[in-house]
Amino acid sequence: MTTVVSVSVLPLGDPSCGPLNNCATVVITPVTTMATCGAAVPDGTVTFDIIPAVPVVNLIGVKIEIDGPVQATQFNNFKFTGLPAGSYNYIVTYGDDTNPACIKTGLFTIDPTGIPDLVNFNITSSTYDCLTSSGSVVLSGFTGSANTDYTFMIFDNGNVVLNGPITKDQAASGSFTITGLALGSYQIQLSQNQSSVNGCVGSVTSVFYDLAMAEPAGGCGLFCTKRIYA
Repeated sequence: MTTVVSVSVLPLGDPSCGPLNNCATVVITPVTTMATCGAAVPDGTVTFDIIPAVPVVNLIGVKIEIDGPVQATQFNNFKFTGLPAGSYNYIVTYGDDTNPACIKTGLFTIDPTGIPDLVNFNITSSTYDCLTSSGSVVLSGFTGSANTDYTFMIFDNGNVVLNGPITKDQAASGSFTITGLALGSYQIQLSQNQSSVNGCVGSVTSVFYDLAMAEPAGGCGLFCTKRIYA
């Protein structure tokens, strides 16, 4: 009986010759700090929290590449500095650039200081008056920058059909009523120019909310105009 044994000779440094790598279990977490809005020199940072920091199979160390508003590559240095605000992609080559499982990718964002205040509101109610052929909607629950006026915009198929101001005092009172709407389907949105309270922010808009202006449940057929004849 003859036994045949196959032997493969691997190059020096091949991962198969040493302990199994830990590519599947490494944990990579980018931790960011904000970039100062308006700074002459960008000062955002990202630090890659990598556990474990040293790969089991360590042919090249830890190579980190970032690509966004700026590009940079570092070896065994987990902190990047001088970053402007924006979205970035990263590639971490963890100890072994010949093994695809050891190449990790992801995203991180450097936020600017002076983040805008969220603008939002609620639609409390909407009614249609058959006698005046006019609808109204009540808005409430305003959020945004304090001591700053709003502007409402009502759209019909993408066109602004009604707009106007909502003062900071009207918003602070808790509710604001918009009148003069015909029957139909609309979208309503608020905007707020926050530049007066935050020099790094301009106009901030809310999401769109759907608004249906419909006749009362019983319809408008029961309403009539009284005529006086001479």
